[in-house]
Amino acid sequence: MTTKEQSRPAPNSGGAGETRRGEHKVRPYSSPGGRASVWKTLALTAVSGLLLAGALPHLDWGWLAWVGLVPFLRLFPFRSARAAFWHGMALGVFYLGVMSYWIIVFAGHIIGPALSTLGWMLVTAYQAFYLAVWAAGAQWLRGRPNPWAWRLGVPALWAVVEWWRQSGTLALGWGDLAYTQHLALPILQVTKLTGIWGLAFLIVLVNVALAEIAPSTPNNGGAGEVGRGGRGRDESRSYGAVLSGSPGIGGRGAIFFPLLTAALVAAALIYGVLTIRTERLRPTFVAAALQGNINQNVPLTPAYVERVTQTFGAQSREAAAHGARLTVWPETAYPGYLQPDAGFGPRARVATEMIRDRQVALIGGVEYDAGQRKNANSLFLMDARGQVTGSYQKRQLVPFGEFTPGRRWMPFLESLHVTPFDMKPGADTQPLLDGGPSIGRIGATICFESSYPRFLREQAARGAGLLVISTDDTWFGRTAAARQHSAIAAVRAAEADRYLVRSAATGVSQVIDPTGRVLAEAGLFRPAVVWAPVESRATTTPYVRWGDWFVGFCALLLVGVSAVPAHPKKGGRERKEGQSSPALLSFPALLRTSKPSVRARRAGTSRNSGR
Repeated sequence: MTTKEQSRPAPNSGGAGETRRGEHKVRPYSSPGGRASVWKTLALTAVSGLLLAGALPHLDWGWLAWVGLVPFLRLFPFRSARAAFWHGMALGVFYLGVMSYWIIVFAGHIIGPALSTLGWMLVTAYQAFYLAVWAAGAQWLRGRPNPWAWRLGVPALWAVVEWWRQSGTLALGWGDLAYTQHLALPILQVTKLTGIWGLAFLIVLVNVALAEIAPSTPNNGGAGEVGRGGRGRDESRSYGAVLSGSPGIGGRGAIFFPLLTAALVAAALIYGVLTIRTERLRPTFVAAALQGNINQNVPLTPAYVERVTQTFGAQSREAAAHGARLTVWPETAYPGYLQPDAGFGPRARVATEMIRDRQVALIGGVEYDAGQRKNANSLFLMDARGQVTGSYQKRQLVPFGEFTPGRRWMPFLESLHVTPFDMKPGADTQPLLDGGPSIGRIGATICFESSYPRFLREQAARGAGLLVISTDDTWFGRTAAARQHSAIAAVRAAEADRYLVRSAATGVSQVIDPTGRVLAEAGLFRPAVVWAPVESRATTTPYVRWGDWFVGFCALLLVGVSAVPAHPKKGGRERKEGQSSPALLSFPALLRTSKPSVRARRAGTSRNSGR
């Protein structure tokens, strides 16, 4: 055989993974139109990210979440886990980065637009990393011999990664998929069973099913490896091609899986409708959220103290006129130190209001710890006698807002006025706030930490019958952040089966019932008193009782579906040549570049030797 014959492409040859002697190695996307294919994959990735971002406020079109991942899922399998990882990063940029554009506004008040934009880019990259890990894991699942590893493993992995994203000092929970459904009350009731993780699992499951049944289009130089002439390997074809007879995902499962998905969604909807219709709500008292519409990010002057005292005094009297027994102030609304009052604060006047109106008040303020010489962001309970009987200290502080992680290694941040002093985090377990016999025990969170379900769940499990969120969203301006934050509150109420009162300095203040329905609300940047009848409840949902059990279930599901081989033969027959072992691969292999399979190498050798 001549050298010229050796380098000639063989008919019906494989893809880029089959490189023969004398033939140069084909790079990914190097087929005719390959560059266009790169842009196509990036465009589809961007479409998915933007659809998911649109499911949250501003647009708040929650239905987009049920289809948003389909374009991205259609790109699988990529040429390697590394390629999947970087496409997952791009997905995170277009989803979580676009969703959190308001960081530029939030941080711009402190460090200016240029540095705030840089901060947004860093936060976006950090958030996108989690989706990159999910995408790399999905690539690995796509290569398993059992098609159910992809069908069930991808949603399970998403739930586990979302849970992981909320862990640690730099944890972030903002923008999780479940929050896109805060207006869809029937499906939202699933959170009573599984928390937000089960709802995220269901949303991704629907996306996987839709990607599998979507019409087929030729995958010429798409996300898979592409050989000469733009012909990809069988594994890299789209789902439609797979269902029409290609090896991989197909068979009876191709029909059963969409039916199973539809059945699970229908069951969730039926459960939600029945829960809403059978929910026995018996309000016993009125609670009110005070929205003073006062910018708190100003110097503490006597004029400011007088304005705060007059505004909230008048709103407390208005709430009392509506029969409110409990009033909730915004985060850090009280000027100065409420306990002990240093003589500069208006504690005596506030106490007088409480005694006259026979109200219990939760007052956002700052508590000084003389031992640590630090302030704690706190919520004080003042009873109807004007006495402070308890306080809650914020546990999950905002990185670079209330503390600076790694401060000793970044001294330059002090010159930028980025959190010159760290605040004190509250203890992991704190006594519940007790409003007395008529109000009961109260579970509280402050601002940012309301995006983490564990804090209010833990307090509900210890007997809190009413939930409260006190926040100051003034920093967000009129961006989507204030609405995104308030959407989280509806999910917290539904998963714990509790009434929830949310007081925001400049909006959005709300009273929400145990199904997640908003009973009363005040919009942005206007003074208002938001009130509604509520009750202290003693119900215990499976999520409140068992916590994040569904995350553990998803982890076990991942192991199970990944380890089971496809279509096992009876009688213990040996696997066909080239069939993957059901044993789990090591996690570090996720980020290695894929290499030609054993079958491909053998096939290439056979052809070369045959010639």
